[in-house]
Amino acid sequence: PKLFKFIKENQSNLKIDLTSESSSNLIAKVKSGNLDLCVSVNPKPHKNLTHIHLYEDYYSIFKPVNLKAPLDIYTYLEAQDAKGNTVLKHLAPLANIFNFVSCGDFETAKAMVVQKLGFGLLPNWVAKPYVEDGTLQKVKLDELPLNFGEHCVGLTYKNSKIKNDAVMWVAEQTKIMMGV
Repeated sequence: PKLFKFIKENQSNLKIDLTSESSSNLIAKVKSGNLDLCVSVNPKPHKNLTHIHLYEDYYSIFKPVNLKAPLDIYTYLEAQDAKGNTVLKHLAPLANIFNFVSCGDFETAKAMVVQKLGFGLLPNWVAKPYVEDGTLQKVKLDELPLNFGEHCVGLTYKNSKIKNDAVMWVAEQTKIMMGV
C-alpha cells in the first residue's frame, strides 16, 4: 500500500492496476503482455523476461502476542519454496496437532493471525512489520525448524519494457520501498 500511494502521489498520470494472484499466473500475464511487471516468488529464468532478485526469505510460525496454543494454523498451503516443496508438505509433521486453513494468499493468512484467530505459517517478510510492532511473535514448534522453506522474491518484466521509462521507474520505486 505504501508503494501504491507513493506512485499515485508522484506519478498521477500512470494507470496502475493491482493484481494479486499466484506467482505462476502473474509471470504468465507478464509474458503475454497483460501485466507490465510483477513481484513473484521463485521466478524461473526465461529468455524474454528480466528477473531482478529482491530478497531471500523463509517461512516461520507466528502467533499473536498473548495467544495460547490454538487449533488452527492459517497459511497459503499451495505456496512453494525454492525446491518446489509446498507449505502443506512443510506442515505435514503438524497434521495430527493442528487444523490447517488455506487462505489463498499470505496477506489474508496474516490478517487472520493479526485478528488472533490462530497461528500462522507466514513468510518472515510478510510478518516483519507485525513482529517489529509487537503484534506477532515467531514461535518455535518442536516439529519444525524456526526458519524453513527458503524462497526467492523477485521483480519481473519483459525485456522489451527496459525502454519504457514508466515501467523502469515503478521497478526502481518497488526496490526502494521494499528496502532492497
